[in-house]
Amino acid sequence: MLPDLENKQLKTSRIAWIVALVFAIIMILPFMKGNALSDIWAVAFLSFFFVISAVITAVMYQMRSNKFKKLLSGEKAIAEWTLSEIEKLSFVEHQYEERKKKNKLNFMLVSILMILIFGFFIFMMDEDNRMIMVYILAGFLALFAFFAFFMPGYFKNKNLNGDGHIIIGKKYAYINGFFYNWDFLLSGIEEVELLDEPFHGIRLSYYYYARSTVKNVENLDIPAPKNIDLIKLRKKLLAE
Repeated sequence: MLPDLENKQLKTSRIAWIVALVFAIIMILPFMKGNALSDIWAVAFLSFFFVISAVITAVMYQMRSNKFKKLLSGEKAIAEWTLSEIEKLSFVEHQYEERKKKNKLNFMLVSILMILIFGFFIFMMDEDNRMIMVYILAGFLALFAFFAFFMPGYFKNKNLNGDGHIIIGKKYAYINGFFYNWDFLLSGIEEVELLDEPFHGIRLSYYYYARSTVKNVENLDIPAPKNIDLIKLRKKLLAE
């Protein structure tokens, strides 16, 4: 019998709608007189970007919520198990190290983009308003630095408090409190590799096309107890 789990996808969708509303208000402020953001068009431009991103996230997680319900009902599940505390700890430590590397790279890329955008507006503005833009840039960079360098530790603690449940489907997976799906258009499982290091389990590689010709491959490292027949599971996942 599958466990009774909270549908966190729906909660994330609601939070994303709130974020979209907040940035929509910020986006309007540069067009209004008498406030600290008046005529600061870089803020309006970036806020518009965040609004669009938040709306897309909200819709995406609403769809993920519906898919999660199908997995949890057993309709889309082909295997499930629960990790021991030792198995979960090994998995969490691996995820923590991988997330730190990825976040460091993302922070560098976002920082370069932000500096280029703000630098253009700072260069074009009069001298009296340049320092305001510099402070805003520093604030955004500090915010991104927080997410890049502190959030891996936050997610590590969250994973340590995870329920340890694993549910695998042909196109969905629930792993210690997190839901993943690879049922996009022109997507599927590319390979399933059996793992002994850094823990016993599988590495599920799935692909999708961001554009018609650009193929992206993502890896999911999934821990499993020693008594789970991973060879049989691999055959099920790769079966057409």
